[in-house]
Amino acid sequence: MAALPVKLISLLALTKASADVDGIGIDHALHKDNQCEGDEQCSFNALQVKGVMVTETEGPDEEPELGSKPCLEPGRYYKEIRGGYNMPGAPRSHEKSQADCQTRCSATPGCAHFSFWNDGGCLLTSMSAYPRWHHGVVAGPATCGDEAEAVHAVGATSSAGAFPSTDEAHIELQGMINYQHQDHAHLYSPAFPALSKPSTAPLQSFYVYRATSGRQFPMENVNAANAEGVMWYLHNEIVRFPRRKFQIDRIVRFRVQYRAPEPLYEKGMNFGVRYAFDSGKCTGPGDCQADFGKYGHFVGCNLVHQFPTIQFADATYYGNPTWYSFPGDCSDQEYFKQTGSCKTYKPGGACAGTPTGTGDCTFSYEPAGFVMLDDVVGIKDYEAFVKGGGREYIAGLGIGQEICARNHHLCD
Repeated sequence: MAALPVKLISLLALTKASADVDGIGIDHALHKDNQCEGDEQCSFNALQVKGVMVTETEGPDEEPELGSKPCLEPGRYYKEIRGGYNMPGAPRSHEKSQADCQTRCSATPGCAHFSFWNDGGCLLTSMSAYPRWHHGVVAGPATCGDEAEAVHAVGATSSAGAFPSTDEAHIELQGMINYQHQDHAHLYSPAFPALSKPSTAPLQSFYVYRATSGRQFPMENVNAANAEGVMWYLHNEIVRFPRRKFQIDRIVRFRVQYRAPEPLYEKGMNFGVRYAFDSGKCTGPGDCQADFGKYGHFVGCNLVHQFPTIQFADATYYGNPTWYSFPGDCSDQEYFKQTGSCKTYKPGGACAGTPTGTGDCTFSYEPAGFVMLDDVVGIKDYEAFVKGGGREYIAGLGIGQEICARNHHLCD
């Protein structure tokens, strides 16, 4: 393996104060997880490699085109995270120009992005929408003023450390406010009385990381990792291609507090089986809902090279790469099927403040900064780097393709 960049070493060092978690060594492997299969899941999911190593020829469906204006994005459109190509209450319209479509977005409450197609079609999407590539379309924010440009620029050149500060103004400017838990009233009537009472388990406090394209949604019904785990994922699923998959461009850090529910703690365990999630639905291994009903909505974990992913034996080179699962509301349904009623009657384990360890309040979290991959690697112009033939990482070699020696004008 090649030596790690200084910023990457700093990133790994951040996990040393984390809870010390052992994996679960059972000789079995989960055979499938398709959350990112095909396209649009743009954030880290621990098992999205589906138990097999990807090939060098895989990559994004379409390559983006370069735009002339900083705020406009030719070759890109936005899609709502819960499905659909327009936000509720804003059906497709026909506009004469991209400017008219943008004007419509700026005048529509809740509109964060517009997508204008060559046939005049104008689609508006909310802040939770995520980008996709296609020909014959241009996208952009509701306005192209200083605020939009500032949001694009913050964090692009953070060199003082692995992560910038996380004061409220910075979080809000970055849109990280949307990563936070949204608490709401719900009803929880567990079959086992012990799950209605606070747990005697110790409070765990640690950081987890997600590789993401910048999509903003709460860290619930997802998988995350420690620093070693997220770097294994990036090397094996994202940067080994000529262009990063899923438009992933950053690592987001979260501070987690966790208290195991009493029935699990009585078994001598703080963490349970690390489950996979397909578009927000818990898919195993085993019966997630039966286990949540018996032991509460516990956080799961495993070492990458142990159950349920023992096929990734090479992960031992990364130290102790660990993956986690965080069950949220309606974990038996995909995102687009999670209704308000479901959230009321089928709560998960996320809650506000210090978790008590009841079956519906096992973990809390808050965003704690991010680092752009360009900053970690030292790339100043990613598009130029890719078009110039640069490679960030080549599987088998453990290094990039003359990443800065041949492209020194693109690197710091």
